Amino acid sequence: MKIGILGPSMKYLFLLLTTGFGLLANEGKKSDFRGAQIAFQKGNCSEVITSLLPYPNYPIGQIYSGAQLNAALSLLGICYFEKDQKEDARNNFKQLIYLDPKFKLDAFSTPPKTLAFFQDEKKIILDK
Repeated sequence: MKIGILGPSMKYLFLLLTTGFGLLANEGKKSDFRGAQIAFQKGNCSEVITSLLPYPNYPIGQIYSGAQLNAALSLLGICYFEKDQKEDARNNFKQLIYLDPKFKLDAFSTPPKTLAFFQDEKKIILDK
C-alpha cells in the first residue's frame, strides 16, 4: 500500500536520511554532565570529552542549554587545550565567548597557560 508519493519503506528510509544514522548507531550513549565534572576534577580530560560529547560531530547546543552549555563549553575548551588540540579548544572557547561575552574562567582551577589562551581568544573576539 502506497502512502502519498513514497511507499512506507521509502518514508522510513527518508526519515533515516534526514535525522541521521549517527543517532541510531550511538543509541546506548548519552551525555553525562555530572560525570564530566567529576572526571575534570580528577584531571581526566579524555573522559570529560567523551562524557560531554557522546555523539561525534553532534552540535553541543542540541545537548545542553543555558549555564550548563557555558560550563560544558568551558570544560571542553580547557580539556582540548590540555590535550594540545588547540583548534578544538579555540572553537569551544569562541562559542562560549559569543554566547556569554562576560564569561570568566576560574583562575584557581584553570591552568595558567589555558587561562592565558582563553583570555587572548576573548580579547581577539571582543576587539572586532
